[in-house]
Amino acid sequence: MLSKAGKEVLIKAVAQSIPTYSMGVFQLPKKLCEELDAMCVKFWWGQVGEEWKIHWKSWNKLTEAKKVEGMGFQDLAPFNLAMLAKQGWRLIQQQDSLMFKCFKASCKGCLGGQFGSVAEKEFKPSRCTSVIP
Repeated sequence: MLSKAGKEVLIKAVAQSIPTYSMGVFQLPKKLCEELDAMCVKFWWGQVGEEWKIHWKSWNKLTEAKKVEGMGFQDLAPFNLAMLAKQGWRLIQQQDSLMFKCFKASCKGCLGGQFGSVAEKEFKPSRCTSVIP
């Protein structure tokens, strides 16, 4: 039996950090994020099987920072979007990177030969080609 501190460390260090790499590359389905969050909640409150335990605080409250009386757990769906936004920001800022060059080459047809904010108006997904066959 783990203490609350032990459960907190286990949730943050294992359950919420394992999907971090895939979240930086793919947008996980919302249902999957909800199921992972539900598993963390059940573990936090000590629910075993179909036995129901009282949830003394909502998950939204537990995901708030500790300085505002939350537990600092990650809500996985917004965290997933933040990780993807980080990759988008990296693409915009590091245009000499291999990732940018591959992405630009694969989307050259769908962006009308341009890449950037001007090209967003001309985006045609039907002309996108994959870099990887």
